[in-house]
Amino acid sequence: MLPQSGNIKFHVYFYADLNMYFDLFRQYSRVIMNNTNTTAAFRSQTWLPSNWAKLGFLLGPIMLIAVYLHERLALADALIDPIPRTDPLYILRMIITLTGFTLVLGSCILVGKGQVSIPRQRFIWWCSIGVLAMQVAFIALFIISPIWFFKVTDEDRPVEWFSALCLLVGSGLMIYFAVTKAQTRLVRVIALGIGLTFFVIGMEEVSWFQRVIRFDTPELLANNSQEEANIHNLDSSSFEEIYYLGGFVLLIAAPFIAARMRLQERFPQIAILFPSMTVLVLSMPSSLYNYHLWNRASTQVIFFGTLLIVGYVSLQSLLDRQASWQERFLALFLFANFIIGQGALFVFPDHLLVPWVASEPKEMFIALGLCVYAIDVVVRSRSQAKLSHTV
Repeated sequence: MLPQSGNIKFHVYFYADLNMYFDLFRQYSRVIMNNTNTTAAFRSQTWLPSNWAKLGFLLGPIMLIAVYLHERLALADALIDPIPRTDPLYILRMIITLTGFTLVLGSCILVGKGQVSIPRQRFIWWCSIGVLAMQVAFIALFIISPIWFFKVTDEDRPVEWFSALCLLVGSGLMIYFAVTKAQTRLVRVIALGIGLTFFVIGMEEVSWFQRVIRFDTPELLANNSQEEANIHNLDSSSFEEIYYLGGFVLLIAAPFIAARMRLQERFPQIAILFPSMTVLVLSMPSSLYNYHLWNRASTQVIFFGTLLIVGYVSLQSLLDRQASWQERFLALFLFANFIIGQGALFVFPDHLLVPWVASEPKEMFIALGLCVYAIDVVVRSRSQAKLSHTV
């Protein structure tokens, strides 16, 4: 059943346009295959990786952009619904989103040659187990006692303050790195920008300490949904969407792409700022707790993107003959944790006393991941400094 706000003609034209993209794809494939050199290369099995990757990089983004534009133009009112929808239209959009990201990720895997397995340092292993255990504790609390889950994640409770603390610590570390460790002006400027962004997000999380200092909300911000001294509540859903998508790009997608495509080698000037695989493993829970924004394409990109990336990384570690039992255990624990963590919200939706309550632990894990990223940058910069002094 189509949403009431949608225009039937628009949906028909939209999917007709989408069919046109597939026709262009088939024509593009024929042009490539009719080329003598290409056909010969295909027969010798040297054509497959690079050219299929190009097609994936072309078609995948087109599908994702098409779903996003359709969402913004035809589903604006329906997206307000905080309950995940299973209408045929939404299922189709979900399939297109999954297919589009699979094409992009598959192309990245075909082209790249870098190692993307789980880090083997024992300290990282213990940190990963700790973060995943924290995630298990949250899900267990959610299933066993929804009331206590709500109390822990409500305003001015431990989860919110821990999120702000992680962001402010991460901000301080990035500014420290920019001032004392950055070796080029470009890296210094980017690091300062990241540090200031972390600071603003952290202060927004606690409304700039309004409830602690007890100052009045400025008139300019008085119309937000909670009447607090913050900007993000002027349009909380949009700011959440940007924050969640930005967290996914920096903490999950960027580490995978940087490792697989060896971006540190290609861009040595800013290599220190690329997040490592350690950041990806420790930040995995940041892509969970999707419920009240599930109908949005960005949320599904985050979930399915992390599912595919974590699945691939875990599989690489499981198939590695040199991997220890600890690494294989962490790979299984990582993937199972992701599936069970998100599945619990769909299996027990009545445990969500309010639809948005799951967003607080999600934001906490994003903040923790951003803090881990800042720590990782500082630690790697020190290691590089020691190595340069030794040489």
